[in-house]
Amino acid sequence: QSEKKVDLKLTSKITYISRLEDDYSLAILYSAADLVVVPSRMENLPQMATEAQSCGIPVAAFNCTGMPDAIEHLKTGYLANPYDTVDLANGISWILGNNEVKKELGKNARERALNLWSEEIIISKYEKIFNKLNQK
Repeated sequence: QSEKKVDLKLTSKITYISRLEDDYSLAILYSAADLVVVPSRMENLPQMATEAQSCGIPVAAFNCTGMPDAIEHLKTGYLANPYDTVDLANGISWILGNNEVKKELGKNARERALNLWSEEIIISKYEKIFNKLNQK
């Protein structure tokens, strides 16, 4: 794939990363980020948001569809008013503008991910469902 050339007129450095084919590379990429922005308008289960938080990275997104299930506003990231790009930009600035906030959000995101989406938690939930169905 060729590198995309887009002039966004931003003062921050942006690096385009093409498609990643394995979980290890994806985890390294997430872990290298300061923030993940998921500006989706329709997203049932925001996999990118859950994966980023599992790597201890805060997420900024719109407060709509499945995003509130993945992100705790001001605790693991920022949920902007739906489709309000100015509010989303404010959330991005709030996270990136304060290293202590960014660090705390990342810590909270990782803890939440472990408590909700770790392998052990998911296996336990499936076992409960299986056992319940098996009793019928």
